[in-house]
Formats: sequence, structure tokens, C-alpha cells
Amino acid sequence: MASDNDAKFFDVKPTQTDVDSGKTNRFFYKEYNQAAYANYSKEFKKFSMQVGLRGEQTALRTRQVKGDTSFKRDYFLLFPSAYFNYKLKETATLGVSVSRRIDRPGYSALNPFLTQVDATIYNTGNPNLKPQMTWSYELSYTVKNMAFTLGYSRTIDPQNTVLSKILDVIPAFEIKPGQDSNITVQIPVNLESSDYFGLTATVPLRISKSWNMINNLNVFYNHFNGALGGVLLNSGAPAVNIRTNNSFTFKKGWGAEINANLRSGSRYGYSRFKPQGGIDLGAQKTVLQGKGTLRFNMTDILWTNRPRVAVTYEGSYIENWHAFRETRVGTLSFTYRFGSNKVQAARRRATASEEEIRRAGGN
Repeated sequence: MASDNDAKFFDVKPTQTDVDSGKTNRFFYKEYNQAAYANYSKEFKKFSMQVGLRGEQTALRTRQVKGDTSFKRDYFLLFPSAYFNYKLKETATLGVSVSRRIDRPGYSALNPFLTQVDATIYNTGNPNLKPQMTWSYELSYTVKNMAFTLGYSRTIDPQNTVLSKILDVIPAFEIKPGQDSNITVQIPVNLESSDYFGLTATVPLRISKSWNMINNLNVFYNHFNGALGGVLLNSGAPAVNIRTNNSFTFKKGWGAEINANLRSGSRYGYSRFKPQGGIDLGAQKTVLQGKGTLRFNMTDILWTNRPRVAVTYEGSYIENWHAFRETRVGTLSFTYRFGSNKVQAARRRATASEEEIRRAGGN
């Protein structure tokens, strides 16, 4: 993968247009990945297993024209995985898994170009950002259509976008005369480590012939270790995420949906997210002998799904961040299906089959 980001900014004047050298920049990015895989699977009467090993060689090259700064990294890593399932009975299965994975930073997270968000906040990438490595362990239990998973994972060099004093992360930044010195920057950094303990549950319920419900629950605890600008981090917090999707079918082609989600306050690095959630509503009606569908949807009807974050650096400063976004949106749509419904269904089945073949590596 290769990218050439040539960002040019201009200072437009009444008599001439000059290049703004303070903002104009060019960033070259190249990444090469090579991988080899080996898998083995076996099934017994009630027991099945799959073990695998993946090896990856990565070469990364970046260069920023402004300041003529370059960066390169080469590494080879192995990623083992193992999955074991035991069928307790016809409708219940117990599973155990362990795996190692890598999460590489994206291109924008590595681009060191400094952009101004507003008068006191900048945004930049970090070419020294390392991929985060995670060992994950899970115990799962599936009974009928319900699934429960107990998991633990440990991540080394977790990537965390922080809001920090700009001089703490970019000491060479110039505070211009008359400019507010209380300037912060959003920048991705690597912390030392993070630990996750969690329980997830997916519970579909059929309340009645006309009411279907799917409930998702995630109870977890995150703990982070690291240091930034001389401020040590050794903190964690429990959290709960709940989501319920409800669909209703009525006579004469009527249908409705009510969906709700709630996220309690949680810890993510130096940031503490405050609770938020929302309710979505929808209704639909089939018309024109089933070929037409009229839909109306309203998201976040109470306008409560707004992120609020407190960023705390003990002994240094505290910054509260609120985002007021227009998440309360209503849409009205109409769709009409031409031709035979049977032909359309056949085409959909064929398309799905072709997609599965491509995913499996077929031609």
C-alpha cells in the first residue's frame, strides 16, 4: 500500500495568492505486508478443534517533506490461535479459544501533519505509533439461540488518542506572540498496557407472534497503564453497555421498530466517558400489493446520545469535552420493486452464493 498526500494551503490576498508555508506539507507513506498461514482442524463425536499459525512480515516507510523527517519500521510476528468446542447436548455447546492478534495504526494516525481544529485545539498523527498486540482468551456457552461469552484480553502498546497540552507531546511547537498558551492537541499515542475483563450476552426473545426482541449486554472492566507528559496512568473502571432491538408485525402490512441503547460511564486511557444512550423509532407499511414499502424512522428521539468526556491529568489539568451533534434525524422513504418477486429472490440467492464463494477463495 502506498500513498502520497500533497496538502497545499494558500493565503489569498486582493492582489496575489501565496502558498501558506506554515500549513502546506507533503507526506509519503508505504507499507508492505507478506503473510503465510497454516491451519489444522479435527472433529470427533462431540468435540471439534481448530489450531492455526500465521506469520507476517511488515515493512513501513514514511517521509514528511516539511522538516525532511523520515521513519521506517520492519518486523516479523507470529500469531497462533486455537479454538475448541464441545457439544454438551444437541442444543448446547461449550467453547474455549485463545488467539493473538495485531491492530496496526491507520494511515491518518501516522501522518504527522499538524492541522488546526479551532483556536486552541490542534490535531496530528504520530509516525512513531506502534501496532498494538493483544492476547485474547474466551470461554463461550451457546444454548439454542442464546450466546454467552466470558473473556479476558491483555494488550501491549494500546493505541489511545489523547487530548494533551501541545508542548508535552510537541516540545518544538511555537507559541506565537499574543497567542493563547493553553493549546491542546489530539494525538494518537501508545500506552504501556491495558487489560480487559468482560461478559457479553446475546438473548433473542419471541415475546408474541407479532413481537420479536434481541437483547445485547456487555459488562466489562478496562484497566490502563502508561505515562504521558510526566503524568502516570494506572487506573480502570467498570462499565455496562445495553442494547435492545424490538420489531413488531401487525395486520394489513404494518410494522414497527423500537430500539434503545445505554452506555454507562467508562474509562479509556486518560479519558472518562460519561453515560449516554438513545431511543430510535420506526414504522413501515407495505402498499401496492406488496411491491411498495413506505418507511419512517426517527433516530435519538430524546436527543440524549451525545458524547461527554472528562480528560484528566492528575496534578496538571482537567479538560471537559462535550459534542452537540444533530443525532435526532427523521427520514421518510418509499421503495418499489419492479418485476416478479420470485425472480428477485432467485437473484438475491445467487448473489449471496457468489459472495460466499469469493470469501472462501473461489473464482
